[in-house]
Amino acid sequence: MRTWFLATAALWLSCASPAGAETFLLTGGGRLEGTLQNPDQQPRTSYVVRTDQGTTITLAAEHVRQVEKSSEIRQKYEEFLAAMSDTAEAHWDMAARCEQAGLKEEREFHLQRVLTFDPNHKAARYALGYSQVDGRWVTTEQFRGNQGYTRFRGDWRLQQEAQMMLSDEERDNEVNDWKRKLKIWRSWIVKARGKEGEAVAEIRAIDRRRAAPGLVELLQEEGEPPALKLLYIEVLGKLQSQVAVTAFIDRALNDPDAQVRDRCLDELLKFGGEAAAQAFTKALKDDNNAVVNRAAAGLGRLRDEDATLPLIEALTTKHKQVLSAGGGNLGVGFSNGGLNGLSAGNRGPKVVEHEVSNQAALSALTAIHEGVNFVYDKARWRNWYAEQNTPNGINLHRLK
Repeated sequence: MRTWFLATAALWLSCASPAGAETFLLTGGGRLEGTLQNPDQQPRTSYVVRTDQGTTITLAAEHVRQVEKSSEIRQKYEEFLAAMSDTAEAHWDMAARCEQAGLKEEREFHLQRVLTFDPNHKAARYALGYSQVDGRWVTTEQFRGNQGYTRFRGDWRLQQEAQMMLSDEERDNEVNDWKRKLKIWRSWIVKARGKEGEAVAEIRAIDRRRAAPGLVELLQEEGEPPALKLLYIEVLGKLQSQVAVTAFIDRALNDPDAQVRDRCLDELLKFGGEAAAQAFTKALKDDNNAVVNRAAAGLGRLRDEDATLPLIEALTTKHKQVLSAGGGNLGVGFSNGGLNGLSAGNRGPKVVEHEVSNQAALSALTAIHEGVNFVYDKARWRNWYAEQNTPNGINLHRLK
């Protein structure tokens, strides 16, 4: 039995941590095992240590109390090993010594040997990570596995959750791969060195929705040529991804190119119209009058009857304008009584609020409600709408 034990221990030792490694005893009482990467530093100001896991850690010299060669620790271990008896008590004692010396694998070996002599040795069981459940000793892995958990990236997770994380990682990797390809193909087109046709063909051939985020990024890139944007819109329209809907709404409202805005509206008519109607209705209150008119035009294209009241309110909108200061200006103010004041000289910027009529809102209303047109008379539009949406038999005049 002892011969078998010594042979097994020797085999275990041969598979242990590599020769040449060191153990760094820290002033705070901790320890770190690894290989010193700057052995020739003089004077010693730091210890750069590479661990067995491949991580590089830098320790300030004053934080290291002592450095021991693993070969020295292993030599001491072998000396103790040769003299120890093959009993539960001896292995328990050796496991404690191994823990102090930082010999993790050897400690586990001796704890396992304790259990061969005494399967119910509680301290050894607990040290090896066992727990007692319903009178049985089970490891954390067994216990959590029976509950449907699996060890995944340093934490316990439900198997379904781990699978979802893997799927998310796979999706992210594919998304990033498409972004990389799209940037390459775009550069071929922009640089115009003979590969433009190939690049356009590659982009048009895309049929994976995971390419959509990359196309959206390029579509929303400031200064991107309109011709390229139209290509991205074409492919995004084919993919019908939700991220494309969001991008189409944004470009329909904010893109400086009219053709790009129009093509985005074309695609929203095919897919994403409900989301677009909500966004356009909200944009009718935008501070920028250009955005208000674009939103109204979009609602007209969508024929969204639910937007009738917001469009009525958007027939005329008020917007603030900052008038810049001018040198030597002559300022004249008037009140109800006539001439109010006269001033000359430098004046600061002035904010003026003015009301504008929005042709796009009127066009949208007349497109949604054919044959009805009260021009910019909001009151008549409101009265008409109220009459159209009042149940039969109710007299609106009596309700006033």
